[in-house]
Amino acid sequence: MKTYSIDFRTTMLRFYGMMAIVFVAFFLHIYWLAVLALPLLLSIMLGIRFKDDEPAGEGRHVRMGEQKKQPHTQAS
Repeated sequence: MKTYSIDFRTTMLRFYGMMAIVFVAFFLHIYWLAVLALPLLLSIMLGIRFKDDEPAGEGRHVRMGEQKKQPHTQAS
């Protein structure tokens, strides 16, 4: 879970989801259901990303460059 790392598209989708929860709750007169929009609002404000970009368990891979071979010189 990483904070302040969501993009604008994710922000807008969460906002529309939050508003849908609120509208449905008030339309059906189930006012306590609107409380479920609060965690969504907080995740928007904090910019919480629930999915990591890097898969867990994999280490950092470092590729070694090809070693340059020195030309052999003959002793005279």
